[in-house]
Amino acid sequence: MAGPAPKTEKWTARENLHDYKEKADHLHLLVGGTVEVSDADKQPVLKQASGGGPKALTLDLSIEPCSDPAVSCAVWKAANFDTIVEADQYDSVDVRWDGKVIASTPVINDIEHGELLDKQSEAQDEVAAKETGTGEASVKETVKRVAKAIEDIAEGVKKLTKAPKEVAKKAPPEKKEPPKKKEPPKKKEPSPKKKAPPKKTVKKSAKTAKPAAKKTAKKTTKKTTKKTTKKVVKKAMPKQKKTKRR
Repeated sequence: MAGPAPKTEKWTARENLHDYKEKADHLHLLVGGTVEVSDADKQPVLKQASGGGPKALTLDLSIEPCSDPAVSCAVWKAANFDTIVEADQYDSVDVRWDGKVIASTPVINDIEHGELLDKQSEAQDEVAAKETGTGEASVKETVKRVAKAIEDIAEGVKKLTKAPKEVAKKAPPEKKEPPKKKEPPKKKEPSPKKKAPPKKTVKKSAKTAKPAAKKTAKKTTKKTTKKTTKKVVKKAMPKQKKTKRR
């Protein structure tokens, strides 16, 4: 069993002439409608079936799975069918579900449909002209009304141009803001004082300085004693006379 028939609406059937460049013109019958399916991963499908009247095209509707992702809720999807026909071959289209007709729609020629729409628009224009008084008899009156409207607009524009000047006269002069006081110069931060060397390094330098001083003192005393002894010996010794060798 196919189950209960789904909800359907907006069925149309139109004869449309397709023009192919290298082939003869073909008249197509385009059938379309919307069908409610239980989820987005399903789609409506129309297939031609036998039966029905001689001037009626019979189509069987079925719901089949498709590649669309599921959304877990019912959605409406389009159902379409296209077939090549002869002029005035069908007068109507019947849509069936499980062998029972659930929808029918007449076949309309696109050219005839366009002409019908033109007639409807002309009739609506005539009704609107009578209601608003824009027919041929009241053309002069409408022209007068338009001329008055233009004059009113011109006067309004003049008032708008005068209004800013009057407002400018009445408006008090703007007060000037007092000059801002200059900020005093920022004081320079004092340079950081040099840190004294740690006590350990001072002790080390003192220890190394003492033996060096002792060495230099010994050297100087030795030199001075040698010089003094030489002077004393020279003074004490008598001067020897130089003798020539024979």
